[in-house]
This record gives sequence, C-alpha cells and structure tokens, in this order.
Amino acid sequence: MQHSKAQHNTVKRLARSIVAVCLAFAALSSVVSARTDNTATLPVDFDQLTPGSYAPNELIVGVHSRFPLPATARALTQIGAIVDGIPALGAYRVVLAPHIPMREAAAWIATLPGVRYVEPNYY
Repeated sequence: MQHSKAQHNTVKRLARSIVAVCLAFAALSSVVSARTDNTATLPVDFDQLTPGSYAPNELIVGVHSRFPLPATARALTQIGAIVDGIPALGAYRVVLAPHIPMREAAAWIATLPGVRYVEPNYY
C-alpha cells in the first residue's frame, strides 16, 4: 500500500506534535515534582535559641539545585532580601525586614517551592 505525499506530510506533522507535547509534559512534570518534593526542614526550635548565638533577623536558606532560584528570591522579597550566598551550595543569607519575626518567617520560607532547609545565621 502506497501513501500519498500529503498523507506522509500529515503523519510527519502529527509525529512532531506528539514529540512537542511529550517534551512539554516532561518539562512540566519536573517542575511539578520540584514543587511537590518540598522537603524543607526547620532543624531548630526557634523558641530555644540562645540570644547572641545567631544574627538577629537573619536566616540561612538552602535551595534545591534543580529549582530556579529567581522564583524563590521573588517570594523572599516579601519579607526581606537575599544579601549573599554560595550558589554552588544552594545556600543564601536572607536578612528579614525588622518587623518580621524569625520563627514565622522561617516557617513560611520552608513552605516555598524548592526550599530544602531554613535555619538561623549562627555566629
């Protein structure tokens, strides 16, 4: 059975469309898994911190390497600013706005997609 050139072109276009949909689905599923695989931990009981053992209003935030930092950084601007970090380690120092309590900020940051951990900036 021989196919016409028009049928052949239709099959080629359909195959390209299927490949494009599969690639889009793969990209989307990796973003979704990064968002749902949020294993952020709060390794510290903020109520038990010894005054003077940490920098007031500063947190260290660890970010998954597979998650884009700009999305997390934009969210952090609501409560403070990333002032420096070590991108190779995915660790960033966040200075909170003066009116933001550290415990509440840490709990909120831990819920952000891509965040691995949140802890005080110990001296």
